Amino acid sequence: MNLPPAGVEIFILAALFGVLLGAVYDLFRIVRFAFDFGKAAIFIQDIIFFAVCGVLTFLFMLTFTSGQIRAFVFVAQGVGFSAYYFTVGRIIYGLAKKIISFVKRILTAIFAPILKILRKTQKITKKHLTKLYYLLYNRARQLKQKQKTNRTGKNAAKSKKAKVKKKAPHRGAG
Repeated sequence: MNLPPAGVEIFILAALFGVLLGAVYDLFRIVRFAFDFGKAAIFIQDIIFFAVCGVLTFLFMLTFTSGQIRAFVFVAQGVGFSAYYFTVGRIIYGLAKKIISFVKRILTAIFAPILKILRKTQKITKKHLTKLYYLLYNRARQLKQKQKTNRTGKNAAKSKKAKVKKKAPHRGAG
């Protein structure tokens, strides 16, 4: 590949840009290791990463090749990305994994007893709240039944009084 001096500069810049993209990808990998994402979320993260890379590559080409698409720019980015990924990227990702694992162990040691107490408290509270719920529910049903019987009893008493009044002789003036 015969490149003019400006082409060599662009190739080197594109390779360095590939290294930068590799570092951004490492950030995604580190976040994935730190937090448990599902497969769908990882798929979406990959799409976002490649979309961002596409936009950044487009801007790179607008800036350095006047918007002309040059295959050597893609090759240089691939070379830079691969160089980073298989050298420095492995070291950084390995260190990040160790640091994250260490922090997770410390946090687990600190919060495990607290979580254990909270789980026991939750079980006890749930048990008592369930009892209270059923007590209140049954009491409400009893009150509802009592109100029903009182209404039917009052209605029956009213209807009896009405019948008695109707049967009473009419006292006229006289």
